[in-house]
Amino acid sequence: RRPTPTATTPHSKEWAAHNSTRAMTMKKETIITVTLFLLLGAGGVRAQHYVGIRAGYGSGSVRIFPPTETGMIWGLYSGGVSWKYYSPVKYVGAVEADLEFMQRGYKELMKGGFPYLPDDTTTTYHRTVNSLMLPLIWQPHFYFFKRTMRVFINLGLTFSYNIDSRYEWHSEWSGLLESKPYRMELTRDNRWGYGLCGGAGIGFLLGRLELMFE
Repeated sequence: RRPTPTATTPHSKEWAAHNSTRAMTMKKETIITVTLFLLLGAGGVRAQHYVGIRAGYGSGSVRIFPPTETGMIWGLYSGGVSWKYYSPVKYVGAVEADLEFMQRGYKELMKGGFPYLPDDTTTTYHRTVNSLMLPLIWQPHFYFFKRTMRVFINLGLTFSYNIDSRYEWHSEWSGLLESKPYRMELTRDNRWGYGLCGGAGIGFLLGRLELMFE
């Protein structure tokens, strides 16, 4: 949900009343991630423990009900640490747990919506949220090139906590109109979240190191 403008014009009051009935139904992030893993030890012929660091860059969007025109917001980034275990049993794959900082966000296109501008002015409302994420992932994979490359898919659950947030208003004519911290309130904003996560990627085995792109 968007923060209510501080102006007290009739226009902003109507907009605030309309906004109170709206709800987000789905958030979506698309992040390209690079992870560097280090092999710690082996419990069998193929059992392997890895720890690593990861960093990513991408975009975010949201679905709002009642439906409205939304778009992707780019420039979001992430980073954190990972632990992964490869099972010695063939075809089982790996399990992975990450702890990472991730930016999430979206933008909404509308006519008007910002006080003191004509109602026919095209404006966009941008929101970014800084979150801590805990994905728990199952990762089946296949080997190529004499077991020097892994191709994998990610399937799992993710849990999150929203640290803080920021909003911006942009105009097609004037550029950035306003940029302020978004005040999160207990009765309006749920800081805790959960959902599904998925993806695909490749990993290159470099001795005790594995370089992954997801």
